[in-house]
Amino acid sequence: MPNNYYMLHDWLLEKHDVVMVGYRGAEGTVVLACPEAIRRVQTHTGKDLLSEQARAEYAVAIKQCAADHQKAGVDLSGYTIPGVVEDMEAARKAFGYDRINLLSESYGTRVAQIYAYMHPDSLHQSVLIAVNTPGHFIYDPAVLDGMIEHINELCAQDAACNSRTSDFAQTMYDVNHNMPKRWLFFKIDPDTVRYGAHVAFKNNPIMPMVFDSYLAAAEGDPSGLAMMNLLIMTMYPYNGILGDMLSKAGTADLEKYGGIESVSLGDSIMGAPDAEISWPMAKDWPIELIPENLREFQETDVEMLLVNGTVDFSTPPTALDEARPYFHKAQMVLLSEFSHVEDVYTLQPEAFERLITSYYDTGVADDSLFVYQPLSFEPPGMSWSFGPTSMSWTLMAKLLATAIVILPALVFWGVISVVRRVRRRRMSKAEVSVK
Repeated sequence: MPNNYYMLHDWLLEKHDVVMVGYRGAEGTVVLACPEAIRRVQTHTGKDLLSEQARAEYAVAIKQCAADHQKAGVDLSGYTIPGVVEDMEAARKAFGYDRINLLSESYGTRVAQIYAYMHPDSLHQSVLIAVNTPGHFIYDPAVLDGMIEHINELCAQDAACNSRTSDFAQTMYDVNHNMPKRWLFFKIDPDTVRYGAHVAFKNNPIMPMVFDSYLAAAEGDPSGLAMMNLLIMTMYPYNGILGDMLSKAGTADLEKYGGIESVSLGDSIMGAPDAEISWPMAKDWPIELIPENLREFQETDVEMLLVNGTVDFSTPPTALDEARPYFHKAQMVLLSEFSHVEDVYTLQPEAFERLITSYYDTGVADDSLFVYQPLSFEPPGMSWSFGPTSMSWTLMAKLLATAIVILPALVFWGVISVVRRVRRRRMSKAEVSVK
């Protein structure tokens, strides 16, 4: 029962029925959207994303959103992960299936785990990609710092990176704690940049752009950070069905939220910026925790395949070690230098196909086609008339700044030229008239 279009490969459809069950609160007659709260966050993105004033506005908007849904007759307590599981179980029964396979990712892997606790006899095999374990809806700065330390080790082995810094983790720490507020006429909001880095770190091919921007800033050129700030404002703004997230993630993990101090930058390398935005709002959303036994690991004999990447900043690889003592019939695959879900599906698609089809067909996951793919620290190259160069965010920022300066100048020069030409014609006509 997938929840992402990446899952709908032809090779999956060849041997299996695929049933997609819409999530309550996200699809159907009730959608727990909070457009005003989202708009408030987007308004502050790139300027003062996590200021006290911004947080106060988010709190007011989320309270009003909850009140509006309740006024419309929505029982917010009904939008939980166990409720989603029961919807899926009802669909299983309605279609007449005995036992089913699950294919889940990220948030959906928590649904799959709770499904295994609530209805183990309904499941045959369960594949969990980018596994989210109890407590990890809340990003932890210490866990993210551990991920950056791993990247630091990779940097030390990479000539392009170690030639620019002897300690990437320290470089990133220094930049985040002493970030300039402006480059030329472009603003830089440190909180937006940290949030942008967290978003970009969920995708392996984009990571080099972040690495380069931080390294360049340490070298005295913050143009890449300015570009990150602008991109997050315009192309990757904070978005989503906020009320749905707060209801489902909040009722599962809110007890483990230690307040804004537990997720903020503090003395960490980058903090947990995504959590700094979302979780302070959770206290203003009506939440009843789901039963305690569903908020923690349970032992289970359901057959599972757990797949995580070593540089996944959304669902860190520590999930596999956490789950190992409880999931007695689980096979686990850790993909070196893969990040979040999209990487798992797209970086080595033939290997991914073999992994999933072998598991569903034989019960044994074959990961033999995966090959080590080093994490790159250099932005992707592009060919120009004058030769190849890297299309980094620092270069993009400089090209944009040049265009902003030159284009008005060209327009101004064009207007002046036209005015001069018109004047000359008028003067010529006047001379002819006098003669």
